[in-house]
Amino acid sequence: MNNMNTKNQIENSHYLIEFKDGQIHLFDKVNQANYPNIISVIDDGDEGDSYDYSEPFDNKEIAAEFLGCKIIENVLKSTMKLTGTIDLPIDLESRAKDGEVVQQEVLLELVLNHHILEESISVDIQTVNIADEHRLRLVFNTHKKNEKSYADIQFGTIERPTYLPQVEQWKEERWDEKPRTIEPLQSYVTNGFDAGDLQIVTEAVREYQFIGEDYTQIAMTVYRSVPYLGKSDLQDRPGRESGTKVRTEETRHMNESIQARYYLRVLGNADDEYSCAQFAKEMLTPLIGYQAASFRNNTDEFVLSIADEMNLPPTHSLVEVEGEVVCSTIKKDSRGTIVRLYNPKRNDSAEARLNNKTIELKTCQFEDLLID
Repeated sequence: MNNMNTKNQIENSHYLIEFKDGQIHLFDKVNQANYPNIISVIDDGDEGDSYDYSEPFDNKEIAAEFLGCKIIENVLKSTMKLTGTIDLPIDLESRAKDGEVVQQEVLLELVLNHHILEESISVDIQTVNIADEHRLRLVFNTHKKNEKSYADIQFGTIERPTYLPQVEQWKEERWDEKPRTIEPLQSYVTNGFDAGDLQIVTEAVREYQFIGEDYTQIAMTVYRSVPYLGKSDLQDRPGRESGTKVRTEETRHMNESIQARYYLRVLGNADDEYSCAQFAKEMLTPLIGYQAASFRNNTDEFVLSIADEMNLPPTHSLVEVEGEVVCSTIKKDSRGTIVRLYNPKRNDSAEARLNNKTIELKTCQFEDLLID
């Protein structure tokens, strides 16, 4: 049974989230750390095309305003629902000249679990796009100076700088386009592996950038609205076109419902590339159920097994994996069942045991193993 109330905070054994003065604040009980204004929704202009982003000559950032929240609680989870609006210029010309503005609704939902996966904060954003030539991002505030970012790639982890010094002289050195720190990710990004660092997992748009003074904020792209396949003479890419200059309505996302889900976690003392990769795997792997009974199309009958008569063990696994490696894939081919394991660590090898078979994987290495 759900319980709706008028308070402005939710909590579990790991976190307390409070909505106050239009901002979302997080208290991490494990590390005893505060994160004021932990999450915000920021929009800016986008002069780019379907290939990549380009900052407009006259750019203005606009933040969504959240005026109130609704709390829903039950024994399994606590939910905070926020309704907000963001005043968006209808296009780049309106953004530059303070022209026509439309009010777009933004819904934000934060969920804390009870009893299981309490270290995860689910963050859902939902909106319907009604403006053109802009980019909407969900911004997480780390409250820490960041010189490096860390994201997973296929079978590994990559370290990247948050600032590129080449950005200062790229025009003088006649680069084709401005170097950017807008980076891809496989499933997660983090600002480090120390206690108090933030990990963000998503299966939405896999793009991030560290922004703000001292690069304290992680901006996750929710969507971009751009009307052209390719454009020329951009501020970030002067001269050449990236592709044919034709209008593409599907990349505008006009009047389209946009939904994206993220999982936020504050790291502890023992976290590393392995624990972050394993957490992302747990969050993004769907639960699959199987009904071990014949299905009858012509009836409404649903057959349930009687557990007391079957005398089954409480758990059962096809494979048992030991060691700090991640199971990437389980598949069948002509030889039998294949299990793919990989080592996500950047600097350390990892030993793993799979059904009494022992292997050693070097950094960012994977191996396929056949189950007898």
